[in-house]
Amino acid sequence: MSDQTLSAPAIRPDRARMFRNTSIRTRLYAIVVLSLAMLLIFAAIGVHGIREGSRALSTVYEHQVQPRRALLEMERALKEVRFRMAGYALHQHPAVGNRIHLGEARQIISKAWQDFRQKSRGNDYSPEQQALISTIEKNLGTLPAFFEKLDRAYARDDNATIAAILEDEWPYAVHTTVLKPVAKLIPLQEAMVANTYGAYAAEGRRLIVTGLSLFGLLTVVLIWFVGRVTVSITRPLDAAVNVADKIAQGDLSSKIESDSSNEIGQLLAALDNMREQVHTRQERLETILDNAAEGIITFDIKGAIKGYNRAAEKLFGWSEQEVLGTHVGMLLRPDTMESRESYHEHFMRTELALLIGREGEMTGRHKDGSTFPLALKINRMMLQGREIYVALAADISERKAFIEDLKRMAEHDGLTGLHNRSYFMGELERVIERARRTKEPCAVLYLDLDNFKYINDVHGHAAGDQLLIEVANILRRRGRKSDLIARLGGDEFAVLLYNIPPERVAEVAESFRKSLADAIFRQGTVTANVACSIGAAMIAPQTESAARVMSYADIASHMAKRLGRNRIHVFESADAENAATMALDMGWSQRIKEAIENNRFALACQPIVNTRTRKVESYEVLIRMLDDKNALIMPAGFLPPAERFGLMVDIDKWVIAHAIDTLVLQRRKLPKLRYSINLSGQTLSDLGVCDLIQAKIAATGLDPAALTFEVTETVAIADMGVAAAFLARLKSLGCRTALDDFGSGMSSFAYLQDLPVDTIKIDGRFVKNLDTSPVDQAMVRAISEIAHALGKQTGAEFVGNEQSFKLLAEFGVDYGQGYHLGRPDMILPCKAISGQAGEPGLCTL
Repeated sequence: MSDQTLSAPAIRPDRARMFRNTSIRTRLYAIVVLSLAMLLIFAAIGVHGIREGSRALSTVYEHQVQPRRALLEMERALKEVRFRMAGYALHQHPAVGNRIHLGEARQIISKAWQDFRQKSRGNDYSPEQQALISTIEKNLGTLPAFFEKLDRAYARDDNATIAAILEDEWPYAVHTTVLKPVAKLIPLQEAMVANTYGAYAAEGRRLIVTGLSLFGLLTVVLIWFVGRVTVSITRPLDAAVNVADKIAQGDLSSKIESDSSNEIGQLLAALDNMREQVHTRQERLETILDNAAEGIITFDIKGAIKGYNRAAEKLFGWSEQEVLGTHVGMLLRPDTMESRESYHEHFMRTELALLIGREGEMTGRHKDGSTFPLALKINRMMLQGREIYVALAADISERKAFIEDLKRMAEHDGLTGLHNRSYFMGELERVIERARRTKEPCAVLYLDLDNFKYINDVHGHAAGDQLLIEVANILRRRGRKSDLIARLGGDEFAVLLYNIPPERVAEVAESFRKSLADAIFRQGTVTANVACSIGAAMIAPQTESAARVMSYADIASHMAKRLGRNRIHVFESADAENAATMALDMGWSQRIKEAIENNRFALACQPIVNTRTRKVESYEVLIRMLDDKNALIMPAGFLPPAERFGLMVDIDKWVIAHAIDTLVLQRRKLPKLRYSINLSGQTLSDLGVCDLIQAKIAATGLDPAALTFEVTETVAIADMGVAAAFLARLKSLGCRTALDDFGSGMSSFAYLQDLPVDTIKIDGRFVKNLDTSPVDQAMVRAISEIAHALGKQTGAEFVGNEQSFKLLAEFGVDYGQGYHLGRPDMILPCKAISGQAGEPGLCTL
């Protein structure tokens, strides 16, 4: 789906570019300035109107109102004089009228007219008003003579004259010539005042209308500008909010664009950059999740599924839409719960806690109803304040099948398909332990072929291998389903007979011998009889160990051979007292003890080579025993009786002490030289060995990392707790550890996680024929990959040719060891060792 685009709206692209690029701060400043301008203009208009109104009122009052008041004062004074004089003439009382009143009236009239004339200057009078003013002013000149005449009459108290003047002369001299024009002028003056006020009022209204219109215009402009600024801000922000809402809802495909460079443009650009980064991260995360090999399921604290990648869809068959919101328990098969709903509750309450932070194995449920083994690991995390779980799920059907194949191969003989010695000895130990509790009678048959060496030497290894296969088939046909049949190695076989009465052991052993004796082996032109000597030994509640039972059966087999071959012999107590046999064992025991006391051992070393650099990086220390003539006795000659007589701890201590002393001397010339030392099963139970190692390291100052201690897989898994504790103690000292002969007796790769070892050495039987055996190649490759996945290095023994060495490098095996790379040699001084090596790599370690 192509990305959508949400663009910030443009305001007339031909005019708005500069406006769009104007900053929001500038726009807000413009709004504030425009608002202030409006207020200032409106205030200026108001001040101007008030000032002009005040001036107009002052002018009207001074030049029109006051002249009118003067006229009124004149009119009042003239009328008052008339009434007062008339009253005085009638009543003859000074309170009514006298000369003082007359004088005051004369002054009031004179002053009022002067005020009128002074205040009315500049007035635009009409012709009628001008005529009346002229008449009044002209006739006022006659009044002084009139008032003098009255004053003289007042002085004489001539009331008759006063009455006559008022009666005969006043109407013309005052009333007609002055009072009537004044009376006519007053309304004209009032009309003039009213007109002037009206004119000024109209001007004020015009000013108010002009101010309001200008204010309205500025208000409209301000509203338009504010609206434009608001739209230019809110629309892009609305678009941004819309995109933000879509981002919050998980839609990251919508872009937001703006050609503005102001704060909004920067905000939108930052928002789109954030969206793009989130989109990129989400796509990267989705790509990782969708391409992850494991199914990834996220669910909340109620078990509701919130996420589900493609690998999970393939794993369980349901699509993401089908499972979102459903309970995670639907993907698992309930084993014991009565209903699926109750299993959902059981899973969240019980099983979830067991899977957090660790991998567990459960049964997955496919959409089609099928089930499969499922590896499930759950991690708990907090997301936005809420608890959420992330489950990693993988179908381990192939892994389990592969491990089962490896287990089968590790427990079975590769040639005959029978169980091997390691499995047989482990089962024998379990049977002995059970016999101590149940008293169940069991027995062991030890079969040694009589003619195998002849056939193998004369007719070749192929004929010898085919003979062993035929023998295995005969034993299978003869044995019961409950019997355990194993090939111990070479031409030696063993049968573990369960629940068999002692009186029937000889009969059963004879039936096995007869089955083999009656068989005729044919291969091509080769024809031979198959015969064997069988030794039998009973397993009693007091039986000490599997090794003891096997030694009895072995002795019985040798007794059968000594008695003429192709026969059976059941071990009896008298056989244990056989002087020759006991002398043999006791002789070895004594010789080993004397060798320990007299240092009649010697150390040999075999190089361990890095498969990538082809350089020698360390040596495995091997032991040899010296006989009376200082001839070397190989380990196969004295180690088995040493194990039977419990002398392995003393031998291991001797090796450890002398190997450390030798290594300290040689590291003076070869500072990076390292030794690898083997430890027996008996030694793992003796913590005093760790104390010895610690004391030797402290006394010599040796770097503990220069020492690697090896234990075989069979020994390690015989008692995992003891082996793990012992190896952990060695690692705490700083030493390195290795698991030797891996694959020889392995029961599960899970043991590797429990054993604190640094290196896994692959059993030699998988390496001998590595260049020609696809099965061995698959085994070596698988062991190497699993070991590296667990963070451990790998090594391989019995490297017999260059092709095998190259294959080891190709399969990622770190180290190789074998005759092709170097035979074990006696430990010599450093100079001699470097000379023997023939490679400068040894001395440059």
